[in-house]
Amino acid sequence: MAATKRVVCGISADALLVNKKYKELIEPYRTRELNVLLFLRKIRKDLIVELDPIVDRYGPTAVDASIEALVLSQETLHGSESLNVRRSENNMRPMHMLTIDMLIPPEVAGDGPDSHGTSIASTEFMDRRISSSAIRAALAERQRAGSRPTV
Repeated sequence: MAATKRVVCGISADALLVNKKYKELIEPYRTRELNVLLFLRKIRKDLIVELDPIVDRYGPTAVDASIEALVLSQETLHGSESLNVRRSENNMRPMHMLTIDMLIPPEVAGDGPDSHGTSIASTEFMDRRISSSAIRAALAERQRAGSRPTV
């Protein structure tokens, strides 16, 4: 973890998730908030942890000048440029964008790089990456399969 004193973690508010696929499988905000706090405490007990509900596409990053970096996935990178535009409009310094890779299931990740050195898993199999949406889709499918009568 790069933070040395304080970490601000934005958590999508329930209102922001109303149009999410399989939203009925998403835990309530308070449960997710507690789980994030417990996780961060396991990593670094000495950090000041601030958990903020995200109610719009910017979250606390557009108004908190003390936030210096944003960790985001490849999936959300496309929207990050507008964050720094908003910060500039608010006379704030731009944030550093720290991009993390999406996890690929082991059976896909083992395919290795193609002839250009590009990971096959990150090109051909992006629809099989590990994400909360993919996990919810699998859970919903299991629930549907479990509710069918067996022959």
